[in-house]
Amino acid sequence: MANPEHEDVVQQGAKAIAEWRIKYGRITLDLSGADLRGVDLNGVKMPKANLGGANLNRANLSCTDLSDANLVGANLSEADLMCACCSGAELCDADLREANLNQTDFSWADLTNANFSGATVRNANFSNAQGVDLSNVKELVPSHQEEVTAAREKSKGKMSKGVKLILFFLLILLVTLIPGMLMPPPGGKPPTTAQFLAGLIPFIAFLLFYFSIIAGTAMIATEKGYSITIGLILVLTLSVVGLLIMLLLPENQNQEYF
Repeated sequence: MANPEHEDVVQQGAKAIAEWRIKYGRITLDLSGADLRGVDLNGVKMPKANLGGANLNRANLSCTDLSDANLVGANLSEADLMCACCSGAELCDADLREANLNQTDFSWADLTNANFSGATVRNANFSNAQGVDLSNVKELVPSHQEEVTAAREKSKGKMSKGVKLILFFLLILLVTLIPGMLMPPPGGKPPTTAQFLAGLIPFIAFLLFYFSIIAGTAMIATEKGYSITIGLILVLTLSVVGLLIMLLLPENQNQEYF
């Protein structure tokens, strides 16, 4: 059973709880089995509170801190839990029917046998949560982290389109190098048109290959669930390093260019 004093204070709302906290400090609230229907606890900090079996039907729990709280068997039907923190909370057998769970943090929570029927779940965090069953929710929009995880799982064992693009232009580059190998530039003599083209075409192919690396890396990053910026930064960093290496290499005086 709930502590009568705790239940009376919570029934009065956020302001009364704040004043009670000033007087008695951060005592863990015992509200097990309490009737808290329609109570307004917007933004109240109630970490580790005992709300097991409590009736919180239609309660306003938006932005409420319920981290590590005991909500086993609690009635949270039609409650507003928008932006609430339920990280690490025990929600086994909790009734969350038609609740507002937009941006609610359920990370590391135990949701075994929790009833989400008709609930609205937009951008909620279920990372490392146990027993999650969202098959009967009214509206489900996955969080960014869930989208990233899904993208990574989907890309496992499959060749990325970005990789295919890079390999395609690498093959073109290798093919265009063959004429240059068969018709090397003559030493001390002006190159023929065929020899000039044999050197120009690989140069163009190299530029295409370089830009395919940029585009392909961006595609790989997005397919893996990472930011495009990360892929572009990686390519540009490698490009700068490669350029510096070329500049620092001793010039081969015996090599002739056309």
